[in-house]
Amino acid sequence: MVQDLDRSEAFYAGVLGLPVVARHADAEGKPRSVWLDIGGGAFLAIERADADGPRRADDAPGLHCIAIGIAAGERENWRARLMAAGHPIERQTSFTIYTRDPDGNLVGLSHHPIPAAPAEARRAFSVAIFARNAGEILLVRHRRLGTWLPVGGEIEPGETPLEAARRELREETGLEGRFPEGLGGFSRVAGTPAGIIGFEEHMAGSKGLHMNFAFVADVATRDLRACDEWDGAQWTRDASGIDCPENVRQLVRLAASIPQAAFVREPPE
Repeated sequence: MVQDLDRSEAFYAGVLGLPVVARHADAEGKPRSVWLDIGGGAFLAIERADADGPRRADDAPGLHCIAIGIAAGERENWRARLMAAGHPIERQTSFTIYTRDPDGNLVGLSHHPIPAAPAEARRAFSVAIFARNAGEILLVRHRRLGTWLPVGGEIEPGETPLEAARRELREETGLEGRFPEGLGGFSRVAGTPAGIIGFEEHMAGSKGLHMNFAFVADVATRDLRACDEWDGAQWTRDASGIDCPENVRQLVRLAASIPQAAFVREPPE
C-alpha cells in the first residue's frame, strides 16, 4: 500500500525498470493499483492507500522487504542509478544492496548466491615533504592514522608534484619551503623536480593506495601553524625510536644526510 501511486510507479517502473502489465481503477474511476511484472509469471501489485498511518517498523511482523534479482556485475551501476534518482543505499551485504521506495518500504536488489567482487583499492598520487631545519626533519602525528609521518597529501588535478609539495607544506604548517636542486641519483636527470628524494607506494587506510613522491624542503623556522591533520610535532635526525613506517625512517635519514644545496628554487612570488 502506498500513499502516492504515481510517485511509486515512477520508482518501480521508471527507476527499477519493472514493466507495467496492468492498471486498475476504483468505482469512481480513480487509479487504484498498478501491477508490475517481476518475472516468472509473478507480479508486484502497488495499491493506493486510502488512509494515512505510520510506516511499519522493519522488525515488526508482516512483509519485510521487496527483493528484486539483479546481475552481480550490475551492482555498482544500480547503486549509481538509485543515487542519481534520490534513493541512496541504506545498507548492503555481499549479495544485496538495500534502498527505500518513496513510501519508505525496504527494497533489496540481490544477486544471491553470487557475492560481489572485492572492490579495487582507490589509487591516488600524493606527496610527502620532509621539512628540514638545522639538520633535523619535521614529523607530525597524523590524527586519522595515529602514527608519525611527514606532512603531505594528495596531488590535486592540474598540479605538478612540486606544486603540490609547496601547497601541502604551506597548508599543513604555514611554512614556505626551499627545495634544493641537484641532490644526486635520479635527481640529476634533466627535468626532475627540485627537492625530490624518492618515490614509494603505501596503503593510506580508507584513502586507498598512495603513489607517493617524497621531497626535502629547507625551512627557515620551526614555528608551525596548527592543522586539523595532525595533533603533535617533533624534529629529528633519526626516526629509529619513533612510531612510524619503515620507509619514513629511511627517508628521514636520507633527507637529514643531504647537504643543504647552495642553489635552491625559490617559492614563486
